Amino acid sequence: CIVFDAKEVEDKYVAAVHTNKHINLIKTISSKKMASKKRNRVANKYDSIYFNKGSSESAYLAAGSVLEVAEKVAKGELNSAFAIVRPPGHHAEESEPMGFCLFNNVAIAANFLLNQKKLGINKILIVDWDVHHGNGTQKMFWKDSRVLVFSVHSDDGSHIMIALDDPLGGCRVTPHADEVQRRKDYHGIRRRYNLNLLANSVLACIEVLLEDKPIAEFVEVYPLESTWRVIKAVRKELSAFWPILVDKSPEELDRRVAPELQIKLLPHHRGVIDNVIMGITSDTLPLSVSIDRLKSETHRFKSEIHGIEDSMHRIKDSVIKIASAISGTRATIGTNLVSSSKPNPKPKLKRLQK
Repeated sequence: CIVFDAKEVEDKYVAAVHTNKHINLIKTISSKKMASKKRNRVANKYDSIYFNKGSSESAYLAAGSVLEVAEKVAKGELNSAFAIVRPPGHHAEESEPMGFCLFNNVAIAANFLLNQKKLGINKILIVDWDVHHGNGTQKMFWKDSRVLVFSVHSDDGSHIMIALDDPLGGCRVTPHADEVQRRKDYHGIRRRYNLNLLANSVLACIEVLLEDKPIAEFVEVYPLESTWRVIKAVRKELSAFWPILVDKSPEELDRRVAPELQIKLLPHHRGVIDNVIMGITSDTLPLSVSIDRLKSETHRFKSEIHGIEDSMHRIKDSVIKIASAISGTRATIGTNLVSSSKPNPKPKLKRLQK
């Protein structure tokens, strides 16, 4: 690794994606004239925003660092880069900070690269695998056909919107899938709210970028039938903008998709659903409260189902490992028995029994 010091971004590059009013807010929020109480009052106007005396400098350093390493990769000076920065950026919109994000770091860098004609970059794919929807990045490139925003998240957003142990998010992406995504140049990190997981995820990303850690491929990995239907729908929707997706999907996958996991609805789940439906149709509860309750129960129900699926996958993995171990043991025992020239049955029996 080559380690670089953080570098502040210039206002002219920020102004390409943010309004002057927004820039002035971030620039002055940490000034000596801005007392702590006033900062808090300003922060309360926005969704999940917190300011302190280091916010301005941090925002400029985060955006500048992402821009600098992106430029070095684009010029071929680096093979890849990992910007360890805070605050993040994908929720920050053109004129509004949001969701812990002050400047939209990736949007600033992407816009910069596209406008540097000497670099010859005509299209950029932004892969956002945070658990939340990158609303700010999506909106900034909504009408820009040079940028495709691909966001993996568990809240709002859809593939039809063209140009698109975690205790909070609950995404069900397997470590294998994360590793494959990183190998396929989808370099980034899903934001984690567990510090140990965050540290391990950063390490895993950098190991893959340095090609220090090979991917352990499964013998056969095929998508679920429902997943394959979604993939085909996404290809169809985006093919008007990305011609490469017009090509026919691999026909063998249509024949080899994995069957869906069938799980019967447990009796107490039926009771929960019935109670929630009764609550919605009741005149005693406001509609908003009923809807919130339905969302909460639905989320809990999905979590339980996912828990069952996880358990079944773990059992399957264990069975595969055991079968592999047994197969290896049999091969070893067979080789030993065949290669032994001196008959000595008692020790052999002891080893087999053990």
